[in-house]
Amino acid sequence: MRWKTLLPLFFVFIAFLFFGAWIFKTLEETYHVPGIRIEHDLEAVIVAIARRVNSSVSEDEVLAYIEAARTGRFPMSQNGTTTAYHMDYFDAWFFCITFITTIGYGFITPHTVGGKLFCIVYAFLGIPVTLIMLTAIGRKLGDTNRWVEKKVQKKLPNYPGRIRAVTLLIVVVTSVGIFFFVPAIIFTIVEGWNFLDSLYYCFITLSTVGFGDFVSSVHHESSSYFGFVLYKVILFLWIMVGLSIVAAVFDLIQEALRGLKTRVNRNMKDLSVDHFGHLVSRVHEEGGKGLGKITDITKSKMKKQRARTSISRKNKNPDEETASDGMPGSYVAQEW
Repeated sequence: MRWKTLLPLFFVFIAFLFFGAWIFKTLEETYHVPGIRIEHDLEAVIVAIARRVNSSVSEDEVLAYIEAARTGRFPMSQNGTTTAYHMDYFDAWFFCITFITTIGYGFITPHTVGGKLFCIVYAFLGIPVTLIMLTAIGRKLGDTNRWVEKKVQKKLPNYPGRIRAVTLLIVVVTSVGIFFFVPAIIFTIVEGWNFLDSLYYCFITLSTVGFGDFVSSVHHESSSYFGFVLYKVILFLWIMVGLSIVAAVFDLIQEALRGLKTRVNRNMKDLSVDHFGHLVSRVHEEGGKGLGKITDITKSKMKKQRARTSISRKNKNPDEETASDGMPGSYVAQEW
């Protein structure tokens, strides 16, 4: 997939997010149990109950407060009536992001019939589009790494395996540093977590596990609303680019494993069935000596193959007398 195709797909994805957030916000505000969200903090629940002891708190109200701590919502009552629930639009937008990327923190969940049905339909449409887009971006980023690898291999043609291993190591180390360690430092400052918790959160997020025990940008009371929205946008970019980089790394690892499998199969074909069966019995009888014999024969065959290839390149039409070992009938035609 070309970048010209990916760009419109990305804009469709963004529009899908904003539209989904509006639908989800509308459904949940209409039918959701009234309340405003607070932290999952048992101490806050105890303080809230203690302040209402003089008004004879009933058992049902205590249970309601405990349930509020579990669900993250704090019921309020004004003159015997409950206040209307209001969901922030960018909370709904961030929920849609974590939903269709399959992260699924669980800090916001649908509690209405309409919201649950919407999530089912939204998942069927959004998750495949997101996975296709992330996979395509990951492959394009992997193509960039392969282009660099080919440039290096032209200058060092004798070490293709080592070059691939080194480039893959560089990509992995750089990706981990930029998308795991650097954000972890930022989260320690912004969210107030320790470094281990921040690094844990980065891994859980970009691996799409999404336990939900740590969720960034849940509250914005301590900052301006503009800063709150900007922070969510930055988080969105980090998640999308990070998931694309992870997809690119997986694509490169799969390609390296396929190349390793091809080389192993090629080396195994150099051993004839008769030789292999005979040498396996030698391994059984003589232990390490038989295994060494297999290695010696493999090296010998590979050396002869390289010699035949070198001679065939120097002589466009070599005859039997100019074959690699100088014996009639020993020439093997090369396929170009």
